[in-house]
Amino acid sequence: MHGRQVWLAAIVHTLYVTYRPEIDGLRALAVTVVVLNHAGFTFVRGGFLGVDIFFVISGFLITGIIQGEIADDRFSLRAFYERRARRILPALTFVVVMVLPMAWVILTPAQLKQLGQSVAAVALFSSNFLFWQQSGYFDVAAELKPLLHTWSLAVEEQFYLLFPLLLLGLRRVRTPTRIMVLGFIALASLGLAEVGARRQWVSNFYLLPSRAWELLLGALLALFAVRSVEPVSARVSRIVTPLCFGAILLSVVFLDESDPMPGLLSLIPVLATAGVIWTAAPGTAVYRLLTLRPMIQVGLMSYSIYLWHQPLFALARRAKRAELDLLTIIALIGLTFILAYLSYRFVERPFRRGLVRSRRQIFLGSAVVSVLFVAFGWTAQAVDGNLPGKADAAAREAQLAIMAGSQIPDRDFDCHLNVLSMVDKYLGDWDCYAGSDSGLEELNVMVVGDSHAGVFAGAFLWNGFSINRASGSGCSILPPDTGFEECASILDLAVEQIGAREVNTVFLVNYWEESELSELFINLVLDFWLDYADRVVLMAPVPEFPTAHATYVNTGEIEVVADFSKADRFEEVITQMELPPEVLVVDTALHLCGTERHCRLIDGNRLLWHDFNHLAAEGSRRLGASMMSAGVLDFVEGARAGGYLGLP
Repeated sequence: MHGRQVWLAAIVHTLYVTYRPEIDGLRALAVTVVVLNHAGFTFVRGGFLGVDIFFVISGFLITGIIQGEIADDRFSLRAFYERRARRILPALTFVVVMVLPMAWVILTPAQLKQLGQSVAAVALFSSNFLFWQQSGYFDVAAELKPLLHTWSLAVEEQFYLLFPLLLLGLRRVRTPTRIMVLGFIALASLGLAEVGARRQWVSNFYLLPSRAWELLLGALLALFAVRSVEPVSARVSRIVTPLCFGAILLSVVFLDESDPMPGLLSLIPVLATAGVIWTAAPGTAVYRLLTLRPMIQVGLMSYSIYLWHQPLFALARRAKRAELDLLTIIALIGLTFILAYLSYRFVERPFRRGLVRSRRQIFLGSAVVSVLFVAFGWTAQAVDGNLPGKADAAAREAQLAIMAGSQIPDRDFDCHLNVLSMVDKYLGDWDCYAGSDSGLEELNVMVVGDSHAGVFAGAFLWNGFSINRASGSGCSILPPDTGFEECASILDLAVEQIGAREVNTVFLVNYWEESELSELFINLVLDFWLDYADRVVLMAPVPEFPTAHATYVNTGEIEVVADFSKADRFEEVITQMELPPEVLVVDTALHLCGTERHCRLIDGNRLLWHDFNHLAAEGSRRLGASMMSAGVLDFVEGARAGGYLGLP
C-alpha cells in the first residue's frame, strides 16, 4: 500500500480520534462565507450555507467521539454534556456580556426589549423558536438583530440533547443497523425539509426537524467510515475532492435565500462537504489549500468569529442608521477577527483545556449564567426596554406610539395574514370583502400584496370606503415559481374573489425587492392580473426613512430627508415601458411628499411612517385622499384611461 493510501486507511479506522487539519480548513471556509454574506457582499449570496457546512462537520466529529467512547464502554452523558458546556458556553457568555453595554447605548428601548428576548432565548437554547415566532409583520430586518445567529447554536444543542440517547439506545445493535436507523431518520428529516421549503419556509429554516438530516449526514459519514475496510484510492481522492470543493464554492456563489432551502437543493453543499471530509488527502490541491496555516488558524477560531460577527455588524448598522460603507465593513471584519482571537485565546481555549476542572462548577456556572440571562430578558420585557439611562428615549418612543394612533384599521389585522403558517385559518375565516366594513361606502376594488398592502388598505378605509383585500407578509404580487405556497394561496383567494364579486380593478401594493424592479417582472405581473381584472393600479414604492425613527427616539432630532432610491429606480423602469391603457401607475412619493419631495416623518402631532418603509395610519389616509382628489376613482369607474396619476 502506498504512503497516501496508508494515510487514508488510517482515516477510515481512526476518524474519531485523529486530528484532521483539513476540517479546520473547512470550518474556515464556512465561517468566512457566513461573515462575507452578512457583511453584504453579493458575490457570496449563498454564504448562509456556511451554517449547513458547520452542521455536517459537527455531526461527523461529535458522532465519531461518541461512537468511539461507546465502543470502548466509557461513554458518559454527564461527561458529554460537560464537554458541550465547555465548548459552547464560555465564549458565548463572554460575547453576550460584552455586547450588552454597546447595545444599551445604541439601541432604542423597543430594540432593547427585543434584545432582552434574544438574551433569554440564548440562555435556554431556544433562539431558533424565538426568531421563528418573530418572523412576520413589521419584523426587524435580519441584519439588525444582534443575536440572530444564535439560532444555529440552538438547533445544534437541541440535537445533542437527544442524539447521544439515540446512539446509546442503539449501542447493542450492529453498525449496519445503526446506519439504517439513522439513515431512515435523516431521509424523513430531508423529506420534511423539502416539503417545508415550499410550504412553511420560516419554520423550515429555523427548526430542528428540517435541519436534523444535515447533522445526521455527518453522523452517518462517521459511522460508515468506522465500518469501512477499504481506503479511498489516491485516484478517487484526486478526482472527487476538487469536484466536491468546487460544488461548495458554486453553492455559496449561485444559490441564494430565495431558493427553497433547506431541502433537496441543500444536498449540493451538504453532500459536497461530506465528500471533502471523506476523500481529502495529503498531496491534493484542496488538502494543501485547506491546511494552509492561516486556514487552520481561522478554523480554530471559527466559533468565536461566528459569535462576534453578527452583533458587531448589527450594532454598527443601528449606530450608523444606514447601510455600511466598504471601509466600515472592512474595519468591522478586522475587528471581528481581533476580538475572536482574544476570545479564543483567553476564554474558549482555557475553558476547553480545564481552566475550571470541576464538572460541578461547570454545570453550576452554566446554571447561574442562564438564570442571569433570563432575568435580564424578563426585566427588559417587563419595563418595555426602559432600562436605566433610557428614560428620555422611552418617553419619545411612547410619544411616537401615541402619534401613530392605531397602526392599521381594527379589522385589518384579520384581513392581513401576519403569520404565514396560519394561512388555513386565514383562508377559512376570510370575510374582507367590499361592504363588510360597517358604516363605509362599498367600493368594489381588490387590494393585493404584502404587508404594504395591509397598510395601504387604510387609504380607502380611512376615507370612507370598504374594499376587498387579501394580503400576506412577505408575499409578492406574482405567484411564486417555487416555495411560498401560503402566498400562492392568498393570490388564489384574490383571483377567486375577483371573479365571484365581479371586481373590475385590482390595486397591487408591494415592497418591491431589487429583483422585482425590472420590465420583465412588471410585464409578468400585468399579464397575470389583466387576465382576471379589467384594470390594474400599480402602486410605486413609498419613500423610506431608514434612520429617522431611531434618530428621533435616541436624540429627539427629527429627520426630514427620505430615501427615494427605490422609488426612482421604479420610475426609471416604468418610463421605459409602454403600458396598456388599462394600467394606472401611482407615484406614492409624489402624493406623499409633493413635487419638491419634502417628506414629513412627523406632521404636527401625527406620525406618517410607522417604521422605515411602512406608512402609519395618518400616512395611509393622506395618500388615499391625495389619490382620490387626483382622480383614481375615475379610473376605477372607467371614466379615464390609465397612465400616470399626478397630483390633483
